[in-house]
Amino acid sequence: MVSRTTYNAWLKSDSGLSLELYAKANRKALIYTDGQFALVSAMKALEAEYQKAPAASPLKVFLNSIKSDLSDLKALDSTEKIQDLYRAIENFTEKHKSNSALTTLTLALDKRYHELRLVEHLKEGKKLSEEDAKLKSQWEKVQTAQLAVIDEQILARKPIEALKEALQDLQKVSSKSNVGHIVKKEDASPLMKDLAAISSDCEEHLDLLEKQREKLEELQKALADEFSPETLRGTLIRPEVMELMDKIDKQLEEIEQVENDILLPLQKLVDGEGLTKQVESSQTGELRHRVKSTFTITSQDKALTDDALVQDYDEDLDEHNHAFSGTMRAEAHSSIAPLKEGNYREHTIRVTADDKPIAVITEIHHPTGLASDKNKEPSVTYTCKDNTAQTTEEKILKAFATASLMLGNLKNKPSKANEITLNGNDKESLEFLFTALMVLGDKSTMKFNADAIRVRALVFDPTKELGSFGRRYIDIGADF
Repeated sequence: MVSRTTYNAWLKSDSGLSLELYAKANRKALIYTDGQFALVSAMKALEAEYQKAPAASPLKVFLNSIKSDLSDLKALDSTEKIQDLYRAIENFTEKHKSNSALTTLTLALDKRYHELRLVEHLKEGKKLSEEDAKLKSQWEKVQTAQLAVIDEQILARKPIEALKEALQDLQKVSSKSNVGHIVKKEDASPLMKDLAAISSDCEEHLDLLEKQREKLEELQKALADEFSPETLRGTLIRPEVMELMDKIDKQLEEIEQVENDILLPLQKLVDGEGLTKQVESSQTGELRHRVKSTFTITSQDKALTDDALVQDYDEDLDEHNHAFSGTMRAEAHSSIAPLKEGNYREHTIRVTADDKPIAVITEIHHPTGLASDKNKEPSVTYTCKDNTAQTTEEKILKAFATASLMLGNLKNKPSKANEITLNGNDKESLEFLFTALMVLGDKSTMKFNADAIRVRALVFDPTKELGSFGRRYIDIGADF
């Protein structure tokens, strides 16, 4: 079959060729199937992309590699050839960013593939009804599962707006508190009458979202299994399946966003900076157990009148019985509640408000720098002197409390030029503090790495020992 334009051109020509030979000599004039026409259009778009791409770009290199496959439309009348090309594009887009031209080519290949499959079935005298019924059944099953998950998500989202408002209210109260790390119940009571109920709601919705995440991931796997080329005798993944996979990815991202932006911050405020962490048992080296811990920080400003105390902070900390200390440059520091000159701040850490303190951390500002600091730059030091025997969980909690105090008051993120200096004479305490800073540096919006932390203590060299203790403790705070 040829187009009317080709027929009229043949009538007017004096080539002496038959209509069939004339049409073959003018291939662009042929009438294409939908799939072939889609391929021609996709190739034109790819040619434009090829001309624009830089010489050594991954896209240009890739297009060069498949150029011969695309040069002859007749070569793409093979399902095997289309499958090979499809997989090559898929492998490329997994490693490099895709673009609209490659997406268009993928859809065109899919369309042409199904046309060729139809021809093959007709040649073999077979019907497509059996395969179509199988696909329809699978698709309906997937849609039913997807709708069930969406229904659950709608139910879960209804209270989320109320919890979001609660978070905003509590953040306002927190910003006005003395320290900025905790919300006092008496301050929050005008806004929130039942903090325990809010905490319970957070737990409930975190559990619900976790279940939804599991279902969505199961659905992802089912799609990959049921609609893979291997499962359906080489049938390529259809566009609607790919669209559903994209929707699932977006829903998983939405779940993570709700957790990180609303539920976890709200839970921490209500519980008094709660930590959910995963701890590896040092006894077996294998058993892991989850520990839900909360800590409260109460702070009090005191006059710096004790000469011995002043001396402690101004001299080299290795000479004193400090579990650990952390010092930051003043340029990086923006305290929510500034200290008056001649005062220091004492932070008392408890698991709950009624418990015995697990640590007392002092905060002192050095306008003229530490005596041991050659540059004499203004700085702030947090020090924990309590070096008594404690459980592993208490030591971990103490380290996270100190790290959260240090990072909570930073204006600019730590860096090699704006580093945190750690010191002390208790190796395990320093290990925990170093790890806590690393975990929070990885999890918080204020991203930083080990280059921003300098350890001066002789008892602990992270460059040599991070591997050994990191394997034991790096999971601490993994869910923080």
